[in-house]
Amino acid sequence: MFISFVQRSLVTLPKIVVSVVPRAVELAGQYGFALPFEDAEELRKVFIATIQENVRAITKMSGLMSKRFFYIIVGMVIAALCFFGESNGSYRDNLFDAIRKELSLRIGKFMEGFEKVVGAQLIISGINTILTAIFLIITDLPYLTFLIPATFIVGILPILGNVISNTFIVGTALVVSPKLAVFALGFLIVIHKMEYFLNSKIVGSNLNAPMWQTLIGSLVGERVMGIPGIILAPALLYYIREEMTAIPCADNK
Repeated sequence: MFISFVQRSLVTLPKIVVSVVPRAVELAGQYGFALPFEDAEELRKVFIATIQENVRAITKMSGLMSKRFFYIIVGMVIAALCFFGESNGSYRDNLFDAIRKELSLRIGKFMEGFEKVVGAQLIISGINTILTAIFLIITDLPYLTFLIPATFIVGILPILGNVISNTFIVGTALVVSPKLAVFALGFLIVIHKMEYFLNSKIVGSNLNAPMWQTLIGSLVGERVMGIPGIILAPALLYYIREEMTAIPCADNK
């Protein structure tokens, strides 16, 4: 599905840009805004010029992205080695195996919570895709075979995925009419605000935690680590709760 989506994106996205840019320039002129481009070719030149003007910042950012990409690759290799490696469930009576056993138990608890969070995110993305697909079919927007898969695949990414898919849909609606674009934007905002609470509800149900706890955890995670914090917060919340409930406490009555 992902490979087919990438292939379709390479064909469809240029068509959407070529259709949207003249319409955006026309609307900007009607409302007194001056855009720095008039067609897709000038937009490409503006994009290249912007990159050249900010080459130092882009170089620094690309270095950080390369470092993170390296971390991702190493993490994938480690995960594959752990998955295909021999599973040794026996532990000897020594300090090394005692530490290995405790570490294995804690990693297992964290991964259990993380798997539940990922499963909940897939459910949420599926619900969002169904509602969006109904809207796209009713409004008869073009490029349905691209927009619907994009809503699901890109929507798996928290926050950023919604921004990307919304940009595709609103841009496509703008080609049809400005009113439809505004209506589509309003519909998507409402859907995603509902999705925010639905996310907490579904994730909370999977983790057996109240919705207010997952909401607070997501807010704290966003403030501490940004988007990765939002992804990790429910799993960390589940892990902390499991660790705390495993510790016996004297009755305080």
